[in-house]
Amino acid sequence: MENIASFDLGRMRLSGNHAIARGALEAGVRVTTGYPGAPISDVQGSFEQLAGNIPKTNPFTIRVGEMLDQTGYQLAAHWGTTTNEDNAAALALGAVICKADFKKREFLTEEEWDLVYGDTVFAKDKEKRIPVGSRVMCSFKHLGANTAADALRVAVNVVPYTGGLGIASGDDRQGTSSQTMQDNKVLFGFHFRIPTLELHSPSTAHTTVKNCYRLFEELGVPFAVIMNYDLSYREVSVDPVVELDMEANHRRKGFTKDPKHLVTIGPHIRPREKKFHSKLMPLFKQKIIENFEFWGNRVTE
Repeated sequence: MENIASFDLGRMRLSGNHAIARGALEAGVRVTTGYPGAPISDVQGSFEQLAGNIPKTNPFTIRVGEMLDQTGYQLAAHWGTTTNEDNAAALALGAVICKADFKKREFLTEEEWDLVYGDTVFAKDKEKRIPVGSRVMCSFKHLGANTAADALRVAVNVVPYTGGLGIASGDDRQGTSSQTMQDNKVLFGFHFRIPTLELHSPSTAHTTVKNCYRLFEELGVPFAVIMNYDLSYREVSVDPVVELDMEANHRRKGFTKDPKHLVTIGPHIRPREKKFHSKLMPLFKQKIIENFEFWGNRVTE
């Protein structure tokens, strides 16, 4: 990728939550929203510190903060301005649909591009580039996804170009501190129909998050990453070389009008819903299979 700023931060201990924040920063995320709650609070808490909203309190935010200041990295974090998870998700959705820039295709063929963007306002682009805006991350606790369900359903199967939005969910499946036991892979994958990956190590989670932005932004669909209770807080010793995607972080700001897809009335939504089931979901599955090792996974026979 072009315009990459690289920094060696030296040996430090990183938790799973810090790894998610690191991956989002390396992807060039510019807007973050969230609602606090165990075990995921440290994700948005880190962004709040790095954005200068609250004092920096740990080696991760202190060292990364110095790095962001050197590069002129742009970051807006919204925590105190969100009243619940649904509000946080809606704010993230509003930020991600503001497409004012383009990038070259990396994963889609011309025919697949027509399938994703062919009936949108961007269809006139002769080069068939990917319409992009700010990359956004939204995080919330285990049962927060239930509260955010309405906004997330809109994000997936009503608006056809919400790629660039990452959802980080801190799972508490045994009900350690939550009222209910549930597996959010089922909620995100089957009910919200969002491509969902479960993170398995603080030392590799940042690669998964960073590359998810690259792929799913192009497919025009949000993605979700899930971290269990233990992994959120567990720390590992790493020697992080952080590579910031400054090109993604400094994209042009703006808004492109597209009433057919951004005004959510029945005649607009029903054709989109049908297309989502019959054509787009098979495309997402195909691309996930093709790029399984792209996120750092290994195939064992």
